[in-house]
Amino acid sequence: MTRKGTAAASPGSRSYSGCIAEHSEQLATIREQQLTAFGNIDSLADAVGSPGERSITQRLDTIERVLFALARAQGIDPDAAR
Repeated sequence: MTRKGTAAASPGSRSYSGCIAEHSEQLATIREQQLTAFGNIDSLADAVGSPGERSITQRLDTIERVLFALARAQGIDPDAAR
C-alpha cells in the first residue's frame, strides 16, 4: 500500500492516464488516415467527373468500376473480398 489505502501499481502495468494517452494517439492517427482517405476519394471523384457535371451516384459507380479494375489487375477478386 502506498498513500492512504491506494495500492501500488504492479510492475509492467500501465497507468490509467497512460492508457488514455495511448488511445488518444491512436485516435489522432485514425483521424489523419481518414482525412487522407477522404481527400483521396474526393480527388478520384473529381478526376472521374467535375462536381455538378454528373450525379454523385454516377460518379461513385464509375469510381467503383475503376477500383474493381485496379483490384483485378493486381490479381484480387473484388467480389470475393466483400
